[in-house]
Amino acid sequence: MWRRLMRTGRIIPNLGQEANSNRLVARFLGRFVTAWLLGILILSLLPAIEAGAVQGTVASLAVTLRLLPVEVRVTPPVIHVMNRISVEIVPDCTPLLPVLALWAAIAAFPASLGWKTAGAIGGATVLWIFNLVRLLVLVPLLIWAPSLYSFSHLFLLQTAGLLVVCALYVLWIRLQNRWVVD
Repeated sequence: MWRRLMRTGRIIPNLGQEANSNRLVARFLGRFVTAWLLGILILSLLPAIEAGAVQGTVASLAVTLRLLPVEVRVTPPVIHVMNRISVEIVPDCTPLLPVLALWAAIAAFPASLGWKTAGAIGGATVLWIFNLVRLLVLVPLLIWAPSLYSFSHLFLLQTAGLLVVCALYVLWIRLQNRWVVD
């Protein structure tokens, strides 16, 4: 039975599709790793990018906290909240690395330059907003439940950030497929 199936060719086409699929995945992973490493190299060679991201994060958080009736004093890169806590914004507090991961994935995927640009700009905007919300969750935790701060910061919100990056990438692919098909 097995030999007859092999001779008729009913199994062989699936093996060819699987091999092609494996090549596509390997090509994507190679491009993703290359884009990621290139991004990390650029960030290390141009520290002004990280400094700008820190300044932007400090400014965004300060403006948002001031929109809420919260007393805020800013001495960059530190934000003093309600004369109770001081939060120092460091490069890891910015959305730089999540944006870099999303951009590397978008760059690695075969799509038009226009679609990649739209995904990169839209994704960076959503990640900036997510990061701001993440910081707005952490500030009250630091004030009223400091014992939950480390766990929330390191495990819950970092994981949520990775999930947001993955969700944005999947959404971008689905929207692209829908756009191209229609």
